[in-house]
Amino acid sequence: MAILPDEIILQILSHTDGRTVFTSVLRSSKQLRRSSLTHIANTILPMTYITTLLNLGPGHHRRWFSVNPWIVFCFSHMDPGNAGKALFHYEHVHPSACTTIALEKWPHLRAHDKDGRELSWRAMVGRNGSEGKFDGARVMVRADDELWVCLDWMRMLREYYANEFG
Repeated sequence: MAILPDEIILQILSHTDGRTVFTSVLRSSKQLRRSSLTHIANTILPMTYITTLLNLGPGHHRRWFSVNPWIVFCFSHMDPGNAGKALFHYEHVHPSACTTIALEKWPHLRAHDKDGRELSWRAMVGRNGSEGKFDGARVMVRADDELWVCLDWMRMLREYYANEFG
């Protein structure tokens, strides 16, 4: 295997699903691990979205149901100071009619919902991937007031693939 250049291995990995790369190929040899990590960082993570559900409560007195919008974050880049961390940037709120109120309440919720429970996170890997739960995402407090989330991407993928297929 050592005679194959990394470029050829990356081409082979581009035709392999993310689960196989993460659960099998990554653990095969040092060269395959290095190529798999490159493939994950350059191909799989950029197609990853994470979401968290907010409970905004009943709101207006005429509305008898609670509103639970999803805040969606898309992959932005790897943390330059720590290659094991990935940064995700706010993309949108679903449903879009809840955007204003969700963004108003977000600074108060940050890492916990209104009842003090940690926010639950879900990841969707790939364009047609299913959603899987994971823990350990950390909301970043930044001076520019933009919404950012930092997480250990290896842990996220481990939990994602364990939940999806376990």
